Amino acid sequence: MKKSQFAKFKEGGVSMFLVVAACLLVSVVVASFIRVMIRDQQQASQQDLSQSAYDSAQAGVEDAKRFLNWQLNNCGENQTGATAKQCEKVAAELAKRTQDQSCQMLGHAGIGSIDGETIIQTKTSTNDADLNQAYTCVKLETQTADFLGEIPEGGMKVVPLKSQSVFNKVEIKWFMRSDLGDTTNLIVDLNNTGFKDGAYTFPKNDKKIWTTNHPAVLHTQFISFVNGGNLESLDQPFNGSNNGASSLILYPNKIGSSVNLGVDGRTRTGRNNASLVKCEQSLETVAYACRTTIDLGTSVSPSAQAFMVLRTFYNKSNFSVSLYNDNTLVNFDGVQPEVDSNGRANDQFRRVKSRIELGNSNFPLPDFAIDLSGEGSKQLCKDFQVSQLRQKFNCE
Repeated sequence: MKKSQFAKFKEGGVSMFLVVAACLLVSVVVASFIRVMIRDQQQASQQDLSQSAYDSAQAGVEDAKRFLNWQLNNCGENQTGATAKQCEKVAAELAKRTQDQSCQMLGHAGIGSIDGETIIQTKTSTNDADLNQAYTCVKLETQTADFLGEIPEGGMKVVPLKSQSVFNKVEIKWFMRSDLGDTTNLIVDLNNTGFKDGAYTFPKNDKKIWTTNHPAVLHTQFISFVNGGNLESLDQPFNGSNNGASSLILYPNKIGSSVNLGVDGRTRTGRNNASLVKCEQSLETVAYACRTTIDLGTSVSPSAQAFMVLRTFYNKSNFSVSLYNDNTLVNFDGVQPEVDSNGRANDQFRRVKSRIELGNSNFPLPDFAIDLSGEGSKQLCKDFQVSQLRQKFNCE
């Protein structure tokens, strides 16, 4: 082979090598992009199925709400005819299914499927039908060991003290990790700038004084009444069986003890008196920073009309309330039922646990008559009229 021909052959070989290398590189890049696309598509599909399974579980919770709402508003006293029979059936099924924890409780109560899972009806598109959604198991527990809630800063919560059996003590826990201003810092601020030299000087709502990591002060009021009572009788101390009301101010501190409502509780004349509550200085190992047990000084029966009103100051707070008869835990009865629902979408499953609070239209619980809190709220103008003299105060 001549020299010129050999040179041309070498030039062609290099070109072919570069073309092959470029093709391999492009193939690797394309394959990588395809792999990323397939992975993202699979993740999106899994997330869609997971969300759809969660929605199915929530549908089970909503059906449980329908069941409880119907029973609450239709199964009161003095029911007759078909409604009375249906209420008896529902009550029997509820007691039976709660006891044996059956997944078909709603089906036996006339809601959902009585055999197997309940298919979620979809009408929006064929794609939703392809998800094959259903809730597979819904369990309902009407007797719960505690009452859970969240109160915004300056807000309030009414807790019905309706129990399974007699109780004489109430345990309150409050302030969780989610209440911290900085959730990465689990140290609880207990400087107690409002408590000095044994005296309580509640500061103005200044975040420089009362930080977001400082537990809220709880104003706790216990109210009991009987039918036919009057408002004047609420000036009497709380006793659980007659009309009466007592209140406490629970003040977070590094030291504190249990509270006796009969001794420490105050009516309207002594609301500035506070009770120290020992709080943990870190939330690393505990769910709630502050915890105290209030001895009511009296026994409250399941038939009593008793309530506890909680109000927060200086900070928001999650809370938990439990009832005790001496040292024995007493369950709430029908106050905040717990629903345990499993949902499915194709082969994906999700489980949801929810607490339900249903208002009784026959016995409403108003939080307040007039609310003047919050930014931008207007002042309240009052008209006073004495004999022929009428004076209107200007709110401006």
